Amino acid sequence: MYQLALRLKSRAGKTHEMLQALRSVMLPAEFEAGSMGCSLSARVDEVDSLQYREDWSTREDLEREIRSTRFGRLLAVMECADGLPTLEVHFISETQGWDYIRHLRGEADLTGAGNGDVGR
Repeated sequence: MYQLALRLKSRAGKTHEMLQALRSVMLPAEFEAGSMGCSLSARVDEVDSLQYREDWSTREDLEREIRSTRFGRLLAVMECADGLPTLEVHFISETQGWDYIRHLRGEADLTGAGNGDVGR
């Protein structure tokens, strides 16, 4: 999975407008080839601090989107932020689960592992 992560701060009193602008960029992305979903959130303790994320199945999908007109609109939204946004691109090559945890901890079985139940 390949991920684009953005953190930005809306200008005072403009959080609703910034959320709408980000949604207008996010919704088309969700229907692009290779999209694994997008998310948008605000912090409870800092409402004007917004986090936006796009997940892509391949590096080529992500790179195609960065070159797209839609991404240009995302850059325009970032220019309206209060201060310099943080933009990160994550290249995630591997994901592990419970078997990996068991292996590292030297445990043969975590009864009920999965669904959040650990060793009950």
